[in-house]
Amino acid sequence: MELMGETVTVGRVANNEFDQADETFAGFCLCLKAMAGAIDKIDEADERLAAFLLYLQAMEGVKDKIDQADERLAVFCLYLQAS
Repeated sequence: MELMGETVTVGRVANNEFDQADETFAGFCLCLKAMAGAIDKIDEADERLAAFLLYLQAMEGVKDKIDQADERLAVFCLYLQAS
């Protein structure tokens, strides 16, 4: 009878350890799911940043063209005043 009691006690301890391991694994899985969501958000932010940088580069080219047009207009105005 004593051996049977020890076996039951060992079985309960092992069962508790398995339960703790299951909880730990479940927590780990939740962490992985959260990280997957975070990775998706980071990827989306990277894409938006890349698009914004391309927009800035395009605007820089436009700004240069506007500056050139302003210079040409200023030269033309000086030419008209001199005429």
